[in-house]
Amino acid sequence: MISLKERHQDKETHELVHMIEHPEDYTEECIEVIHEIFNSREVDSDKLHDIAVKVNTARARKYLLELDPLQKEIKVHKSHFLKKEKVKKIYKQQLQQTMEEKKDFRFDVWSYAIGAI
Repeated sequence: MISLKERHQDKETHELVHMIEHPEDYTEECIEVIHEIFNSREVDSDKLHDIAVKVNTARARKYLLELDPLQKEIKVHKSHFLKKEKVKKIYKQQLQQTMEEKKDFRFDVWSYAIGAI
C-alpha cells in the first residue's frame, strides 16, 4: 500500500500550496504530510508568494460566484501563506470584478455585500 508521502511527494509546488490552502478538503494527517513535503523543498519566497496569490484568488473568486449575498455575508478565508490583509484585498478585487461582470442585473445585490468585507 502506498503511503501519503509517496502519493504526494512528486506533486508540483502549486498543487501542494493548493492543498495547504484548502485544508478542509483533506485529512489532518494528509495536511501534516503535505507540510513535511513542502518544507523539505527550497521554494523561492517570491515564487511562493505568486503561487499563494493565484491559489487564493481562485478560491475567493469561486466563493464569490457561489455566494448568495441576500442569504450569507462574505467570510474571508484564512491563508497559511498570506496575511489577512492581503486575502481581504484579494476578496475586494474579486468582488469588484464580479460586480462589473454582473452589471446587467436589474437589482444589484452585490453592492450590499461590499460592506461585509
